[in-house]
Amino acid sequence: MLINSPSGFTTLTFTVPQPFNLVAGDFVEDGHPDLAVVSFDLKVRIMAGAGNGSMSLFGTYPLSGFEQARSIVTDDFNGDEIADLFVQTDTHDHLLLGQGTGGVGNGLFSNSAQGTPYIHWCATTGDFNSDGNVDLATAGANPVIVIRLGNGSGAFGQTYITVTGNNGNEIISADVDGDGNLDLVTPGFDVVRVLWGNGNGTFTIQNIPATCTSVAVADFTGDGAKDLVVGHLHGVELYRATAPRTWAPADPYF
Repeated sequence: MLINSPSGFTTLTFTVPQPFNLVAGDFVEDGHPDLAVVSFDLKVRIMAGAGNGSMSLFGTYPLSGFEQARSIVTDDFNGDEIADLFVQTDTHDHLLLGQGTGGVGNGLFSNSAQGTPYIHWCATTGDFNSDGNVDLATAGANPVIVIRLGNGSGAFGQTYITVTGNNGNEIISADVDGDGNLDLVTPGFDVVRVLWGNGNGTFTIQNIPATCTSVAVADFTGDGAKDLVVGHLHGVELYRATAPRTWAPADPYF
């Protein structure tokens, strides 16, 4: 952990066995940020923050799988104002619903799992069908993006979007074109794949040719339009937005 101060960053170390991915949130609801860490040993560990940068183990939740855990995201999936967790392993999707009363979490979670036919290692959340409920989108090492539309009580339907080629190791939800609907962006190694949200849970795919292993979306040029920055083995490149859903050829950053 890097602790920020006026003199710069200092490193604070605490031990979590075989960490793979993590998310931050106030899961114990004591006013201090906590961590939920998913590990190669197929466990989720809740690390409670003390407010001074130190962490202590608060709870451990085993996961189903054969090889390893992959992604973890947090949001309120059942509308009780308590943070929940969604975790993927190589064989199962896990929904850990935060426990508590009156919209105040206590750091404990219920844990339910269901099998999945896809090895997905990245996930993002958002309201993709404009019904006020939190939805999920996942992607990974196969040409399928899974859209899970939430019903507001912690259950999800599933639709599958088949794409050409594999997906990368991340998926981002953002209103890229400013039309009020959430879109999805994922690297596809030789393309940046943008899925334009229609506001009803469906998407229209646009592939932007680019050597790409990672991608970021933001207004990097200060003109009010969302640009794309892509990373790959040879550097980082900026794709400047020139019009809605249109970007100029790559401009190398470094």
